[in-house]
Amino acid sequence: MSVCFPKNSPVESSLFRSDDSSTFWTTFRVWIRWGAIVLSLTAVLAAVLTLIPKAVPPQLLTIENAPFKIEITTGGSLEPLRTERAISQCQWTVQILSLVPEGTWVQKGDIVCVLDSSGIEEFRRAREVSLIKAQSSLEASRQQEEIIRAANERRLAEAEHLRQNAEMDLFEYTSGTHPNAVGKLDDDISINEDRLRAVEYDLQFAERMWMLGYASRPEVAAESLKSTTQSEQLRRLEAQKNLLAQYTHPRQDVLMQHQLTNSRLNVIRTELANSLALSRAALAELSDERRLAIYERYAKAATDSIKACVLRAPRDGQVLHCNNWNLRSRGIKTIEEGKSVYFSQPVFEIPDQDHLKISLPLNESLITKVAIGNEITIRPVGFETFDVRAEITRISPYPVVRSSFAPDLKEYFLNAVLKPDATQQEFLHPRMEAEGIVTVLNRASAISVPKEAMARCGSVNVVLMKSGEDFLPCQVTPGEVSEGKVLIESGLHEGDQIVASISELQREKLQELLLK
Repeated sequence: MSVCFPKNSPVESSLFRSDDSSTFWTTFRVWIRWGAIVLSLTAVLAAVLTLIPKAVPPQLLTIENAPFKIEITTGGSLEPLRTERAISQCQWTVQILSLVPEGTWVQKGDIVCVLDSSGIEEFRRAREVSLIKAQSSLEASRQQEEIIRAANERRLAEAEHLRQNAEMDLFEYTSGTHPNAVGKLDDDISINEDRLRAVEYDLQFAERMWMLGYASRPEVAAESLKSTTQSEQLRRLEAQKNLLAQYTHPRQDVLMQHQLTNSRLNVIRTELANSLALSRAALAELSDERRLAIYERYAKAATDSIKACVLRAPRDGQVLHCNNWNLRSRGIKTIEEGKSVYFSQPVFEIPDQDHLKISLPLNESLITKVAIGNEITIRPVGFETFDVRAEITRISPYPVVRSSFAPDLKEYFLNAVLKPDATQQEFLHPRMEAEGIVTVLNRASAISVPKEAMARCGSVNVVLMKSGEDFLPCQVTPGEVSEGKVLIESGLHEGDQIVASISELQREKLQELLLK
C-alpha cells in the first residue's frame, strides 16, 4: 500500500534532511502520527478481510435405507371393557332405603340396594279387588255367550223348519192340490156335458112325442127344466174352472211363493240376528278380557316392581354409584340413601377391572392410515415406562367436531382393547389418564432425507446429487414427513450422495435453472 502526499506539503518537506535542527522534533512527531494512521488502516483492512465468507465445501449426505415411522400421540382415559350396570326395573318412582357404600367389594347375588316398596304394595292390594270383579264379569260374559249361542241355534232351527214347511206347501200345491182341483173340475164338466147331452136328447124326444100326441105339455116342460138346470150347472163348473185358472191359482201361487221367500229371508235374518247377538256377546267378553288383562298387568307390574325393589350384584367386583358427573362435580349426588329413582334409571355398576379399553381421537386426515386389528401403544400418565399393548376394535363411522372454536377440525374415535401383562395389570385401573401412540406409517426399510436437503421449484421437488466434482439437480417424489425428515418414494437409491442442506443461493439458482 502506498500513500501519496501533496507537493510542497509540510510532510514532504520533513522527509528531507535540513540543516535547521529546530525542525527535527517536528518531523519526528509527524512520522509518529502517520505511522499510527498506517497501523490503524492495516487493522481495519484485516478485519474486513475476515468478514468476507470463504468458500466452504457443502456437507454431503449418503443415502441409506433405514426404518421410517410416523407416530401420533393422543390422549384418553381408561374405561372398563365390560360394565355390568344395575338399572331400576321398578315402574314407580321410589326412594332408596339402603345402599352399600361406593367402592365396596361384593359377590354376585349380594344385595346392594333396597328401594321403598310400601306404596306399591298398597296399590297391589287395591287392585286385587278390581281383579276379582273383572274375573267374575268375564265368567258371566262367557256364560251369557253360551246362552245366546243356544238361543241362536233354537231360533235358526225354527226358521229352517218354517222354510221347509213353506217349500213343502208350495210343492204340495203346485204338484198336488192345484192339479187335483183342475182335474176334478174337468171331470165334473165332462160328466155334466154328458148329462146335458142326455137331457137335451130327452127334451127332443119329449117334444117329438108331444108333437105326435104321445106326451103332454107338462112332460115337455119338465124335460126343458132339466136341460136348463143341467146347462146352468155346466156353466157354473166352467166358471169355477175359469176362476181357478185366472184368479185363484195365480193368487195362491204368488202367496205361497211369498211365504217361501219370506221363510228363506227369515232364515237369513235369523242368521244375521244370531251373528249380531254373538258379536255383542263376544265384544262384551273381549271388553271383560281387556279389563281383566289391564288389571292383571297392573297387578303383575306391581308384583314385578316389588321384586325389583331389591337390586343384587350382577357380578363380582367393586360397586360404583351411577351419579351424574356434571352434578357430582358441583357436590350434588343423585344416587344415595333417601334419593328417589325412576324407572330404567341406572343405580350402580360393577366394572370389569381386568379388561380395559380406551377411546382415542384421531384427525380425519389420518383415519385411512389405521384399520381395525392394528396394534397401538398405551402409556398411562405417571407410568411412562409402561408400554401397554392394545388392539383397535372399533372405528367410529363418522367424525365429530370436538370444539366449537375449530368447527373445521373433525376427529374420529378409535376404541382399543388393552392387552397388559401381569405386572402392568396391577397398576392399571379405570378412569386412569393415558396417552395412546398410534403408528400411522411404519416401513422397515425406506429412504428419507432432511427437509433442508430438498427444494421445490414450481411443481417439481429436487435434491442436489453429487456427480463427479459437480452437483446436479435430481427430481424426487416425496411422501410423508416425520420429525423433519421426508420420505422419498422414488428418485434416490441407496449409496447416492446429496447435499445435506441447500442454501438460499442454491435454491435461487435451481429455480432459475428449472424454470427456464
